[in-house]
Amino acid sequence: MPIDLIYNPQVFVEKLFNIMSGKQEKYESKLIYMALIARIIWHHKLILLPFYRSLIKYLDPKQKDVPRVLLALAESIHEIVPEDEIETIVKHIIEHFVNDRCSEFTMTLGLNTLR
Repeated sequence: MPIDLIYNPQVFVEKLFNIMSGKQEKYESKLIYMALIARIIWHHKLILLPFYRSLIKYLDPKQKDVPRVLLALAESIHEIVPEDEIETIVKHIIEHFVNDRCSEFTMTLGLNTLR
């Protein structure tokens, strides 16, 4: 797989994250970067804590293409991600996606992401 051939994936992911975090990037481009970064993080078992924190600002049920953001989040979590980072994300998802004020679709998204 091409993802296996990346030389120094940690540096590569950090560079991609810096590009994604730039103000000049369009939202569609950021979604593509999120998906790529998430897959590389999962595949190589990398730690990039700012990535998880940056995803939280896109986790709003009214946000455009929120299922893609949730998918990137779910793909990027692996067994060596610190528990406190995961706990912060889980709390945010529960508060914004899994409560009595949310629609059925939003609750389904939240529960599937948590699962």
